[in-house]
Amino acid sequence: RNLHRLYGHPRDECKASAAFPEKLPAFFIDLLTRKGDVVLDPFAGSGTTPYMAQALERHSIAIDKEAANIRLIQNRLADKRTIAVR
Repeated sequence: RNLHRLYGHPRDECKASAAFPEKLPAFFIDLLTRKGDVVLDPFAGSGTTPYMAQALERHSIAIDKEAANIRLIQNRLADKRTIAVR
């Protein structure tokens, strides 16, 4: 719901069909990478994985074919005040 308020409702723009909780990519990013490493998300959707990578001080490469998803991800990653490690 917070994302909806900040960036609009994902169903209005984002075509991501497999959204998952932030804790899931955060667990694997923390387990399998170190600060400064690069995380690749080839099907970025709403950008949860690159968002959490940034929150955990990793770099990320996010790929998605939908222009609306790319705009959503860019807005999420540019808005530093919303990033908090969970």
